[in-house]
Amino acid sequence: MQDAKSPLSLKALDSLFAAAISSDCCQDANDIAEFNANTASPGLKAAREARTVASACSLIATYLTSYRSDGRNTVGPGGTTFEASESWLHELPRSPISADDCDGSARCALGILRTAMETTEDEAAEFPFLGAVKNVVATYYEPALVVLGATAAEATSADSSHSGVAGHAIAMLLPKVSLLKALSRAAGKRIGSTHEALMSPEKAATVEDKRFDAFFAAKGGLPAEEQRMLASWNVASKHADLELEPLAIEGTTPACPVLHASGPEAQRATHRAERDDKAFERLSPNSFRSIKRLHVLGKGDGHSHRFYSAFVEATFARDCPLYSSPELREEGVAASQFVFAQNDDTVSVAGTSPRQIVEGDYCLVPLISMSAAPARIIDESSAIARRNVVAPRERAALRLDAVQSARLRQSVQQLDALHASMHEKMTGGHPIAYNVAISTLIFNPASVAAFCSTVQRHANSCTVDKTLVSELLEFEDGSSAGVYFTVNVTVDV
Repeated sequence: MQDAKSPLSLKALDSLFAAAISSDCCQDANDIAEFNANTASPGLKAAREARTVASACSLIATYLTSYRSDGRNTVGPGGTTFEASESWLHELPRSPISADDCDGSARCALGILRTAMETTEDEAAEFPFLGAVKNVVATYYEPALVVLGATAAEATSADSSHSGVAGHAIAMLLPKVSLLKALSRAAGKRIGSTHEALMSPEKAATVEDKRFDAFFAAKGGLPAEEQRMLASWNVASKHADLELEPLAIEGTTPACPVLHASGPEAQRATHRAERDDKAFERLSPNSFRSIKRLHVLGKGDGHSHRFYSAFVEATFARDCPLYSSPELREEGVAASQFVFAQNDDTVSVAGTSPRQIVEGDYCLVPLISMSAAPARIIDESSAIARRNVVAPRERAALRLDAVQSARLRQSVQQLDALHASMHEKMTGGHPIAYNVAISTLIFNPASVAAFCSTVQRHANSCTVDKTLVSELLEFEDGSSAGVYFTVNVTVDV
């Protein structure tokens, strides 16, 4: 599932990244210019902008995918009920106005990342924001689909007390060097009740070098100093500058990608999140997507994340070097699925906290390791399975019908009117931000009207930033209909 690319055109994705990155930078021209300068070429300077890219992916995923749990309503003797069922399809949504469960929004984020990472040099020149995302992610990060325990089925219902556990899926950006260190820590562990060592120390040293070579085979485009830092695993593992931040891409609500913070950063985030919650409460309920800080205010076991409890499993694409490398297959250690485990002498339980992920106090254990022969069989079987996947639709704008067009125009007019009536008002109060799923704009203009009315009653000021998105949607007359909104509001708390 991880190697599926976004069904949207490159122009549409570039427009979406431009809008989402602008939103994450609070529409500040200087911050956007700094992002563009830092991401002009691959390297550590670009990789340190990963927070902005992960946040943008969360914004885009929640814009394109309305949350809907997998399952269906049924009618029984006792009335209507809902029966849950998992449906993890290979293909990505065929429409930008679809709804899906957490795995669907996670795969949406992975699809847009993969499309950006596979842009050619000529495409990156034509679509600069896709080129910037590629420069941020491709060298030092590996995207993954991660299954974890959460405090609720989706993030808007997060329970900071951690009184329950629900299965959840997200996309993540995992730093390659951190991944290699987590795999290295697992090499000497004993597994389960058998207490068998994962591999001998002699083999572990060989495998570590081959994993590193597989990840960093191409270093030619990096600055000379970074090439020296990546000369070998022995050299790279000692460089603190290569220790980048693991980041979560939440798909059920737009959210800050940080997993854990400490010291002054945690204090600032906690203070801001407390005020955010009070402000959101004043404007609730509504159908818009409030942009949240989930990594603070939680009462988990040794961590402060209020939604994520324990990371369980990471799955990488079939062309991830950890699986596709011929050298690793010859060693019998090729793998694409890994379990997060405690950094104990014996690995018997899966699950590590957000804080442990950030601090590197965990190990990654391959769920299944393969040699060359079985890996080739899996490759052939996978190729056959891919031929049975419904082909993606043409990479062109989706044409709305007359009713949908009228409703979208109505929603846009209401938000334009909100901006006109409030953007010059007093700016005192606590600032919060919202985005809105494109499907809400098309199918529920009444809820847009209700949101605008609530903001006018309770907010001090409101600025609605509207960005046109090329080749995403068309009105019934063929004119462009793609539009992305960020609503910035100030509220007394």
